[in-house]
Amino acid sequence: MGKGRSKKTPPITLPPQRHDAPRRASKVPDQDTSSARICWRFNLADTEGSWAITPASWPEVIGHLRQFESMTVHELFAAGRDTGKDYSLERGFPQDEANRRWQALGLDDQDRVSRLRHGGPIRIYGLRVGNVFHVLWWDPEHKIWPSGSRWSGGRWILP
Repeated sequence: MGKGRSKKTPPITLPPQRHDAPRRASKVPDQDTSSARICWRFNLADTEGSWAITPASWPEVIGHLRQFESMTVHELFAAGRDTGKDYSLERGFPQDEANRRWQALGLDDQDRVSRLRHGGPIRIYGLRVGNVFHVLWWDPEHKIWPSGSRWSGGRWILP
């Protein structure tokens, strides 16, 4: 090359812009949309006892859980909402049978239990860790922690 001459560089060409149709939201939630949504685990589900999740009750349990799975933990368990609630187990359950079953399942190291309410008396109990609800009991008659239960004189008073 001679003096004073610069190397020619070829012009940069860009590929034509594509105008893709907007992406539809997937029916399968990903990590970005699921992190705060409630999700389920069934490894602790009690298959014996009074509030067992049995093959006969399974379709009804799943039907109720489906109603909640698009909701965030905050939507379910926010103060003032009755859909989700956490109970301290400092004094145990109001029902002696629930205390015995809790111990038989080896859960007496847990200090709280959570419940989901889906209209009327129906309750689903479990352990909530973050946004994961470990389903434990199916209580269609609201007997585990009846409304109006109160602690008085060192014992539970049931309605």
